Amino acid sequence: MFSKLLSSNSSDFLKILECDDITVKEAIESFIKAEDFDNKFLVFYEIVKKLKKKDC
Repeated sequence: MFSKLLSSNSSDFLKILECDDITVKEAIESFIKAEDFDNKFLVFYEIVKKLKKKDC
């Protein structure tokens, strides 16, 4: 769903993720489906951070 946004603009994707406008499940699916994109490690880190926060 958000994989095209992630592929074209990872900064906007991260903003959406931080604002909770996207679920963790949607973020993971977008990460898997997205073509090559900038800041892969940072996006992965932010998704893991959300997962960890969700468990607490």
